Amino acid sequence: KSHGLEVRLYLPNSWKSAEGRRPHIVQKWTKADEGNLAMALIMITEPAGASLDDLKSMAQTGEIWDLLAGNVGTFLEKGPTKIVNMGRFPALYVSGLVQTEQLNHTIYTEIHQILIPVRGQLVSLQISYLSQSPETTRQLALKYQSQRQLIASGLYIP
Repeated sequence: KSHGLEVRLYLPNSWKSAEGRRPHIVQKWTKADEGNLAMALIMITEPAGASLDDLKSMAQTGEIWDLLAGNVGTFLEKGPTKIVNMGRFPALYVSGLVQTEQLNHTIYTEIHQILIPVRGQLVSLQISYLSQSPETTRQLALKYQSQRQLIASGLYIP
């Protein structure tokens, strides 16, 4: 699943690890919170043209939202995109609020995703918060903001 890349992520012990079920999801961690869910995923894909310039261009044209929405649902809110440093790798950070319909239920997810081009592959760290209302989802994201920053800083790609 990792396409030959070694990726490590350090999370607080309260987060439970699980194997990623889809081919591109390498690892998944979850934390239950009063019927809501916080989740972290490491994904690795081999898209054509996975470079920082490609990601910047996709962010400028809005294509990045189409790419991400195809996997998750409909974006209700789109945060600003920005270039961040992940160790020795520059990356694109995106965030937004997504609405998804699942089994006659509406789920709201606040997504924080870091897209890191590494040796022709795209490493994605997605930290998300899920609940049945947009307000609760935002509150959950605020509650775990410091853990989100800790998790993002714990990503290591040798």
